[in-house]
Amino acid sequence: KGYFNDDYLQHFVIKQAKRSPLINRGYYSRVASFNQVVEGFLEKHIKKETSSSHAEASTIKCQIVCLGAGFDTTYFKLTGSGKNGFRYIEADLPDVVSRKSKLIQATPELKKLSETVLVEGNGDNELKKNVGGVEDKKTPESPTSKPSKKPKLSAEKSGSKTDTQSQISSVTLRGKRKKKTNNELHGPKYHLVTCDLRDPSALDLAMKKCDADFSLPTLFMAECVLVYMQPKYSTGVLKWAQSKSALSQGYGMFICYEQIRPGDPFGQMMMRNFASRGCKLFSLPAYPTLESQKKRYEDCGWTKVNAMDMNTVYSKMLDRKDVARIEKLEMFDEFEEWHLFGAHYALTIAEYIPDVDTKRTSSQSACNNDNKK
Repeated sequence: KGYFNDDYLQHFVIKQAKRSPLINRGYYSRVASFNQVVEGFLEKHIKKETSSSHAEASTIKCQIVCLGAGFDTTYFKLTGSGKNGFRYIEADLPDVVSRKSKLIQATPELKKLSETVLVEGNGDNELKKNVGGVEDKKTPESPTSKPSKKPKLSAEKSGSKTDTQSQISSVTLRGKRKKKTNNELHGPKYHLVTCDLRDPSALDLAMKKCDADFSLPTLFMAECVLVYMQPKYSTGVLKWAQSKSALSQGYGMFICYEQIRPGDPFGQMMMRNFASRGCKLFSLPAYPTLESQKKRYEDCGWTKVNAMDMNTVYSKMLDRKDVARIEKLEMFDEFEEWHLFGAHYALTIAEYIPDVDTKRTSSQSACNNDNKK
């Protein structure tokens, strides 16, 4: 339809699906907002190379950690456009990693860009019975649409992810444990690694296997991931990421996209629709509003937090010229549902800035001392 360009999406989908203008515009908002944050992060931390030296251009200056990455194509889009100087780590459960790694290895263009070596393992210790940690994320056309009987594999975008991904990403296996082969990929700057996000020690091990260096500025991304986890697990991910950001030399960032406002009629219908698909939004009742989302990150130690619903993102954050371009692509008359849809999804951008944290800690200490007097 022309909403965005992704030359690598074709390698991860079976067929294209026709979607309504509302859904196309919604996915555009997700893709554009994440792209904007990623591009801004890299521009801030990777200076334009004045030297033609390949060694200088390939020096790692920052890193991106995509949690519950599924079939995300961001790394390939960035590298394919000539960007260098960053490490890109994707973490997900074994089934997803195995499928994606096989696709990458079987596709010359992707294999060349990833520069990776296949590392096999049985991954038995990473498969767990479902305890309400991570659910199969089947993305519906809208919170009000009726669930289909069978999931479809399509080219529908889920942020920078495909619908294929959202159907299998971060699936915790039910019932008996099954031995699977983890086909992880590791290269100079791209890593695809297995991990149960509920377990901080597993996250640490995964990052170690990827040579993650948290002395570098790090951007964490979670797109429709945390909301499918129990609050104690999703909050644990935020605390873990903040602790790693505290090690960086000057900067850490977390961007998250997920549902909000479950209390009104539209929100209740959204909750029922996801639940009917086996996709319970475990964390949503605990953090239902923009205010509670913001406080959640602040309580986890993030020093600057901005939580916006997607109506605000679309009208104020995204590039106005590009918005005007996509609004001409097809007829659109679903304005009421569009605004309802946008009001029930949020983009949270949290930053950890050591100087701010030091000042806040000093201020809190001074306040505590005053209270003791």
